[in-house]
Amino acid sequence: MIDLAAKVHYKVHFDIVRRYAGTSLFDEVIYVIYGWLNRKYENKIRSWNWQQVRKFGEFSAADHTVYAKTTSFTDENGMLNWACKVDEFEPSKYEEDEDYLIEKAPRIWTSEFGFQQTSAERATISYVVYYRDKPGFIGTTEDLPANNVPRFIKDLLFHKKLDCFIGPDKLYARDRVIHVGEGKTLTEMISREDRLVPIILVAPDDSQGEELVYPVSPRTIADNVMGNALVYSLDSIGALDEMTYFMENHRFAPRRSQIMVYWPLTSPLLKKCRYITASQASALGETTIVNILRRVFSNDINYSDSREMFRIEDCEDLIKQKRVNELRNKMTTIKATADRNEATNAELREDVDFMEEYAKTVEGENKYKQETIDNLTNQRDEMKRENWKLQQRIEYLEKYQSEARGIKQSLEAIREIDELPQSPTDVALFFKNVYQDKLDFTDRGMKSLEDCTTRTDIIWQCLYAMASSLTDIYRNGTADIEAAFRSKTGWDMARGEGTQTRKDKDLMNLRKDTYQGREILIEPHVRNGTRESSPDFIRIYFCFDKETQKIVIGHVGSHLENFSSQGI
Repeated sequence: MIDLAAKVHYKVHFDIVRRYAGTSLFDEVIYVIYGWLNRKYENKIRSWNWQQVRKFGEFSAADHTVYAKTTSFTDENGMLNWACKVDEFEPSKYEEDEDYLIEKAPRIWTSEFGFQQTSAERATISYVVYYRDKPGFIGTTEDLPANNVPRFIKDLLFHKKLDCFIGPDKLYARDRVIHVGEGKTLTEMISREDRLVPIILVAPDDSQGEELVYPVSPRTIADNVMGNALVYSLDSIGALDEMTYFMENHRFAPRRSQIMVYWPLTSPLLKKCRYITASQASALGETTIVNILRRVFSNDINYSDSREMFRIEDCEDLIKQKRVNELRNKMTTIKATADRNEATNAELREDVDFMEEYAKTVEGENKYKQETIDNLTNQRDEMKRENWKLQQRIEYLEKYQSEARGIKQSLEAIREIDELPQSPTDVALFFKNVYQDKLDFTDRGMKSLEDCTTRTDIIWQCLYAMASSLTDIYRNGTADIEAAFRSKTGWDMARGEGTQTRKDKDLMNLRKDTYQGREILIEPHVRNGTRESSPDFIRIYFCFDKETQKIVIGHVGSHLENFSSQGI
């Protein structure tokens, strides 16, 4: 059972189907789990016997930061059932608050995997990851984790040898765009009685002119429900009208700027179609809407979900039930043999042993084994507590050593400044040196400052907002980055260009740059003003470089050419 104090981070339950004959479904799942653990722990799990992991056993890292348990059962038809539980132990940390330090509760992450083979071509995957903070710990707790999709799910959905299905419908990791001429196919899919996968449909509004506007980004929704639902978006008002025409039940027809949720027709929910209106989406904002859909589809575990999930306990029950059936059959044979008075003393002794084993299996676990398990568990918990203490000290020192090093470098850079910044280049060099842990420029970005006519105080304000707020917003995995940045700084930004600009290869090439030998895309931009002739006008194009965790600026000054400005 899931700990009552645990919070579900993500769950899925779907089938995998092999694309090619000869592909082993179980092997591919094991490879994905191994890849996930190896990326995180590398040498710590090198001693694990993965042939044994495929069967049963308990496995632990030397420093007790990760622990795994597996078990398996093969039924009479040769179909494999396998379950795995992985616990990851984060060390406690310190939280500084002026004159005192208070420890943060260690967080424990648990991932449970279930594999139930139904044929050589198909198997059912159950997966849930949840976390809990150490109970009874006197201290603060970590912030809520950022919304993300576990690597295990992504690797299966993007797998080259496997396809993922819920019922007869294939799952996709990204949103699917419906064009004019495809509306009838989607309405037929929605109306199918054998459909088991929920469908989320995002309808557009053309109130902004040529480019369609969606109440919430379909891509962001798909990123938070992948593996649990299919997300569709309509690419035009014509496609919207087409769906309305073919939808037999007009109560289910999509409307402009609405988010429609179509539950399977076999769902126990009374309302098979729910929707979020344009006004609701506008009032609540993208982050809240996405969190609602993520909770409904990827976090909540309903009664039916819990019965479908295949876990360690379920696999052990299959093993136990098989043994009970064997012993019951043996006991029936014993009685028949005794009735015929054909048993010898030796056979009778063996029969008694079988009956005693049957009684022990049915009535409960062996007391001595249970005491041994309890003792070992206590010893393991004590070792984990010691490890938490040591690990949190190390992380505490490493964290402040890194911060101190960055502060030292920034102070040295400030001390070398012998006059106030006078030009756009001077301002950029100041922020590049003082905020070198958060912000950087490409060669192209520095060169663009030579032609920049924006007032230096405007450039200063913009770079300060980006260095002091925008980097952390990206690092924290905020869903609605534009809204968060505007709320904290008052500055406006766009995460990307419009649809027509993105379709133009030449225009998108203008947004390609190079940083540390790697190609980056400087599509997001912070903006102020509408007239380029104004000294207050500025556009700063950048990318958030995941490798260095910095904002990397590739252009400062004028507006890069886009679809709307081509004809001007």
